[in-house]
Amino acid sequence: MDAVATAVALSLFPSLDYRSVSAGPYVYTQGRAPVLADGVPEFNSRGLELHTRRVWWTEDQLVDQSERGSFSESRLRLTQDASGAVHIDALELESRLLELRIRPEMGDQFSMGLFGGHYNQVLLAKDSGRAQLLVYSPQTLTLLGLSKSDMGTDAMRYYAEVGTGLGGDLIVRAAGPVSLHLRAEAEGTARRRRERTTVDYTVRGGGNELHHSTRQELTLEAEAGLGWKQDRRLWMVDVWGQHVTQWEPWDEGGADGMDRQYMAVGAKLTGRFYKESDPGPEFSDIELQEMLETIQRQRDEEDAAPPPPPPPTEPEPQPMLPQEVHWSELEFLDQPMPVWPAGTPDDFECEVQVFIDTTGVPFLVEPTVCPSPLVEVSVDAAEQWRVTPVADAEDTISARFRYTLTTAEVEIEALAPMEDTGAPATEQSE
Repeated sequence: MDAVATAVALSLFPSLDYRSVSAGPYVYTQGRAPVLADGVPEFNSRGLELHTRRVWWTEDQLVDQSERGSFSESRLRLTQDASGAVHIDALELESRLLELRIRPEMGDQFSMGLFGGHYNQVLLAKDSGRAQLLVYSPQTLTLLGLSKSDMGTDAMRYYAEVGTGLGGDLIVRAAGPVSLHLRAEAEGTARRRRERTTVDYTVRGGGNELHHSTRQELTLEAEAGLGWKQDRRLWMVDVWGQHVTQWEPWDEGGADGMDRQYMAVGAKLTGRFYKESDPGPEFSDIELQEMLETIQRQRDEEDAAPPPPPPPTEPEPQPMLPQEVHWSELEFLDQPMPVWPAGTPDDFECEVQVFIDTTGVPFLVEPTVCPSPLVEVSVDAAEQWRVTPVADAEDTISARFRYTLTTAEVEIEALAPMEDTGAPATEQSE
């Protein structure tokens, strides 16, 4: 299904990753009382807004399917007073690592998130071929920030801030290249500011006091308009509105409750520039349905197929036996014979297999053909034999040989090698 989602997404736009740039006029109003209390507010201040956005989605998905995309934004609003001087209404630079805000109308002369900032976490990105949907959550997490505002004194103070919300961006292709655009977003934040103030002796007893001031803020935004698609570009004309409400439980006057409201409306022209890639084919509803059925059929066949046979296992290596030699090839240094018990037949034979180490000393004696009553004496005698070590190349090795003991064997003194032949004096039968 991932391949289908990618192919379908490319049917409308080359990628779900894009950059956008917006510009347009706007008007706003601001006050400590609710701006909607007396009906439609009067917008006496005018300005120009510039807005940029960068969205990462499929780039993160290609790296790791568990990753979620994100995007960052920046906004600049400029106004002009009656004398023609240009002022900053709002400057906002937002990213995951750093946030900068200058909003004189909202009490922020300067605010910078040093550790953490504001970003938008993409929760869902879908493209059906006719509609493209982006659902995201604005996130604010600043562990340490520096600000200068009307919260308490005007000095620079440290703060921590958290916030979250929910937003959605929808583009629906209406006819040909014409599309409808809708966006809505809501976000709430809380900023905790710590400062030490000097209290007048005549008012509160005097001295220094450490207090914390918390400002809550709720921001609502919405926009709607029409779009025109051209290859990897989408041009949109939108109207938009923004409403910001602030609460400050403790201020210089000791009051609490609603502290400030801000409302702005405007229009803008937006250009979206999608990530360059090869455009995908146009899929009709029938072709899309056939594709989905084919993939489902392939999955059913894979589930019904028998599991593959296990890989062949290599046989366990067999232990290496000592090299086998004939007893006549050995030089016996000591070969005591067994003491046969009374009544042993004259034609008795007992064959044993003797294993010797690299020094010529037996470390294992195994009877192979031997009557059980005489096994013990035969094995005991063979364990006391000593032979010259067996050599292979320049090293001595362990070896094994077979030897047949008979009642005709004589004492070890009679087994000395003969001078003329070099063979043992006692005859052996193999």
